[in-house]
Amino acid sequence: MLQDIRSQDTDSAVSVLSELLNHDGSPWSGAANVVAVDEQGGLVIDRQNRRLHCRRAHSCLTPPESGDRVWIVSDGRSEHYVCAVLHRPDPGPVRLQVQGDLELQAIGGELRLHADTHLSLCSNTTLRAQADTIAIAGREARIDADAAQANCGRIETRVGLWRLVGRVLESAAERIVQASRHSVRTVETVDCLRSGQIDYVAAADARLHAEHVVISASRLAKLDGEQVHIG
Repeated sequence: MLQDIRSQDTDSAVSVLSELLNHDGSPWSGAANVVAVDEQGGLVIDRQNRRLHCRRAHSCLTPPESGDRVWIVSDGRSEHYVCAVLHRPDPGPVRLQVQGDLELQAIGGELRLHADTHLSLCSNTTLRAQADTIAIAGREARIDADAAQANCGRIETRVGLWRLVGRVLESAAERIVQASRHSVRTVETVDCLRSGQIDYVAAADARLHAEHVVISASRLAKLDGEQVHIG
């Protein structure tokens, strides 16, 4: 019994001594609870029934919230900083926040971002990616944009099915080369071609059919064949 009383007296003396040290301007550190957060990000903490106004340390990336258990470092006078969030009663998403620009750098190594469900990259103005090689792999890809522009020296694509649906298709090229095993094109109204020279060659049969066919030439119109059938 006497030993328990002495132990309680010792604990009380240590608590009183610690409180005196905290009041006389000596640096201290310890855990405390966040009571309130103002609009500018200032923190009000409760430590041993004392209210202190603190700031978030520059290295503390998780912004404290009301009810959090945090670690405080103080010079004992006017500068009190929250260095880390120790515990948060609300098991919500963890948010990392900094003021100003943020740069993540891996010197001599790789930087990976991994998520088991979804990974989202969002910017209010510009999202930029720059590298010697950009590789994107996925089971399905989708791009939604009001306008898109690509400037490339060369584009190579290998697809099983290419389907393009649009209202207007415009293309301009110095040289176009197409090769296919089977080609089908359907035009609902008018198919108009303007060319300096046209050369059509069919290895087997060539057929031109319409309700009305008009063939004209300003100088020479020639029809040549081993057999010519008219009518």
